[in-house]
Amino acid sequence: MYKILKKMLLKTICLLLVTFLPLCVYIYTREHSQYIFNINSSGQINKYIIRAEFNPVDKEIYLNQEIIFTNNIKRQLKKIYFYLYPNSFQYRDYHTFHQSQMSEIYPNGFNPGYIDINSVKVDEGNCDYKIIGKDKTILMVSLNKPIDINEKIIIDVEGNVKIPNRKGRFGFIEDTYSVTNWHPTLAMYNQKGWHLDFSTKVEKSFYSDVSNYHVELITPKDYIPKVTGSIVKKVKLEDKVCYHIDGFNLKDFPIVISKSLKNNGRE
Repeated sequence: MYKILKKMLLKTICLLLVTFLPLCVYIYTREHSQYIFNINSSGQINKYIIRAEFNPVDKEIYLNQEIIFTNNIKRQLKKIYFYLYPNSFQYRDYHTFHQSQMSEIYPNGFNPGYIDINSVKVDEGNCDYKIIGKDKTILMVSLNKPIDINEKIIIDVEGNVKIPNRKGRFGFIEDTYSVTNWHPTLAMYNQKGWHLDFSTKVEKSFYSDVSNYHVELITPKDYIPKVTGSIVKKVKLEDKVCYHIDGFNLKDFPIVISKSLKNNGRE
């Protein structure tokens, strides 16, 4: 009798495990993912609208960026943070490669890259902002009033991106320019809060969420962009061309601009 009861008890426990364990895992994963990826039940993701002009003479990109930000986090927010990836290229000694490779990566000697932030506005109004972090790689925007759960705001950022003379995914060699993580990118929010304490070593990607993009990129007419996304329209502007580009569910918007590329409209 004891053995029969023991068998029945074991079967009951196994049945409960098989029935409820997957459900528990699903609930935990769903809640965990909700924090890690900034996604809520509404399925709304953020959108970047970027107007940029590439200047090969000054090795710069002028940037006017709007981000339509939806508070998908389960709490009210008073501050919003952005990663400033280009600023991790300011310093000679901030690299993942060995110093003996410096001449290979920087064939013409060390040349810094960075981003200057000229202004920040929220819903067309002025706001306080600071560039923070050990290497000035974080933009902190203080909101004039807190943003509630599922509320939307528009954050405008203007700045200039200096492209360094170097090999790699952020830099240029001769007439080919590669820019990755070149614009202010919304920081991630996880179960511990804003994810700001990370390594910004050169050539490491930042922790970022997927977003939608509409980019209007102006280049000299003899330079062709290769992009992630689709070029939906081209507008000629005397000696320049404005490319209208759409991208969806992207973690970044890398661009290669060169005189030697063929214009196929997609990377």
